[in-house]
Amino acid sequence: MKNFTLFLLILLFPVKQDFKINFNFGKADNSETFQAKNQYLNTIDFSKYKFNTSDGKQTNITLEEEKIYILDFWYLECAPCVKDHEVIAEYIDTKKNKKIEVIGMSIDRSKSKWETYLKTHQYNWTNYNQFGFNETLYKNLEIQLFPTYIVVNSKGNILHKSNRFKHALSFVEEANLVTD
Repeated sequence: MKNFTLFLLILLFPVKQDFKINFNFGKADNSETFQAKNQYLNTIDFSKYKFNTSDGKQTNITLEEEKIYILDFWYLECAPCVKDHEVIAEYIDTKKNKKIEVIGMSIDRSKSKWETYLKTHQYNWTNYNQFGFNETLYKNLEIQLFPTYIVVNSKGNILHKSNRFKHALSFVEEANLVTD
């Protein structure tokens, strides 16, 4: 009966054929490419997007040369997201390599709850929110699972994606993407 039910679910809810994403749990050789909005998206053009800052301003993101970025897509009601923030905070506190930067990308609709959460927990790494903007990065990347971590280089090229911060960080460290 279980197999029949699974078979029915697969028939009733087909997977989009034009969306490829391989969430790579812990392997450092993931080179799959996002295919989003009917185009292969392997580079993020950050100039197309505006972001809210935790101090109430709006900004664009400019990536610095020779840095690697781990983008953390999350929201407050996501228990795994909040749990991973503890891991990120520990990493930030003991961070050895200044060329790896974590950027939080909250999809929360309440800016005040988002700002309060960051202040209460003293999460001081860069965090943005895109509530109120028509063009949002997480929608264009078709992110549906949270948390999602995307590793990009200073040109915005997508290098890796996973669902755990430790896996994204391990990828950066094992691939020797940055040197001190």
